[in-house]
Amino acid sequence: MSTTRRLARLAVSLLAVLLALLPVSAHAGGPPPRRAPRPPRVKIVRQPLPIRGPGSCLERAFLVNTDRSRTALVRVVEVQHLFSGPLEQAYLAWLEPGERLLFGCTRWPGAAGSAELRVVAVSVLDPAPFGQGVAPGTPPACR
Repeated sequence: MSTTRRLARLAVSLLAVLLALLPVSAHAGGPPPRRAPRPPRVKIVRQPLPIRGPGSCLERAFLVNTDRSRTALVRVVEVQHLFSGPLEQAYLAWLEPGERLLFGCTRWPGAAGSAELRVVAVSVLDPAPFGQGVAPGTPPACR
């Protein structure tokens, strides 16, 4: 056998060994891999209001849980633009499936600008671990 053929056979053998050592994907031939469920989507909806008089709210905001089956615990940061400077506050909101919750007024007449709202974190709340006999919509801290 020539040297070239020996090298070719050796290369094929090494390639076969390397392919045998590579891990096989769990998805090949088996059930598809399970993904962790995504947290519910929570969006902020702003609604402009007609001017009703001095000191009345010009715009209000709602938090909406677009998921129809899971309860969400939402952390929202609000930055109000006051003439004395920005004022940042953080809030926690409990949103039932499909709920639309009034967050509050985001624009007042005479303010330097509209308040900024940001959803910082969303968590899924599973009511199953909390037991039986609890009224629906009761926050975990009250159970």
